[in-house]
Amino acid sequence: MGARSDVGLALTEKAVQRLKKDYANVWAWLIAKCESHGAREDAQLFLFECVKWNYEDKDVAYLYEALDGTEEEFKLVEVCLDFPTSDENDAGCWEGNPWGLCRVVSAALHIK
Repeated sequence: MGARSDVGLALTEKAVQRLKKDYANVWAWLIAKCESHGAREDAQLFLFECVKWNYEDKDVAYLYEALDGTEEEFKLVEVCLDFPTSDENDAGCWEGNPWGLCRVVSAALHIK
């Protein structure tokens, strides 16, 4: 079965246009496979829920390849409940994305 993750990908409009033009198959995969898609004039957000997210999947690997070298234009966060503090597959450094996409890890014990 393997570990499942939730993944968020925020893209600037510049990154969107580059993917559409130079990586049409990656763009088509994003649209087809995402659970939720948010669009603004200046950016787009893709959310994937409970997916196997690893480099062994050719589509995932090709996405990372397509985004390589454009770190300021995107933010990708993978959250796996089995490994909540792991940021191994996170990429990009667009911290000012309009959705505030980032990793948040918390744990709590509450007794009443």
